[in-house]
Amino acid sequence: MKKLIIVLVAIFLAHVNKGMCDDGRRGPDISVKGHDLEIKTPAGRDQVISFDHDISYFDVILENLTFGRYIDIKVMDSEGSSQKFYKVYLYNHVDGIYIYSKELSDIPCLQADHKRKELVGACFHESACENWTERYKITKLGKLSLVERAGTYCDPTGQAYAYTDKFKNGKRISSTIKPTQ
Repeated sequence: MKKLIIVLVAIFLAHVNKGMCDDGRRGPDISVKGHDLEIKTPAGRDQVISFDHDISYFDVILENLTFGRYIDIKVMDSEGSSQKFYKVYLYNHVDGIYIYSKELSDIPCLQADHKRKELVGACFHESACENWTERYKITKLGKLSLVERAGTYCDPTGQAYAYTDKFKNGKRISSTIKPTQ
């Protein structure tokens, strides 16, 4: 069993180092050295991104966050009991480098929904009763537009409710609320 785990880890590390994205497409070649992520960008440029903590291959996720031609990079930054935050770097094909996106890095449990071509903040959390997800459309340049927020909350008596808000051009266009049981 121990040998199998070692082999699986080695395959994973080779997969990441060769720049394979979670959808099977080719991403950047990367290597991890302590606090540094060394990248050979799709334009062939060498880039080093330094962090304030050690990182490993397991902290790096190659994912197409803008649903375009290029693969982007998420690096685990912090993880709590209910939320994960990544440092997010979007590929800028004009400059041929990865550029930090504070806006995307501030979204907890960020993931791409390739079927709907939306980004999802999957684990917003305020309390045991107040939890929600947010869905965004994203431009190729990384600008976000909220399209949906869905979650739960409790009133002062403890009654729990589920809600879904829909947005268009930054404005709420519909809302549904119903008690949970």
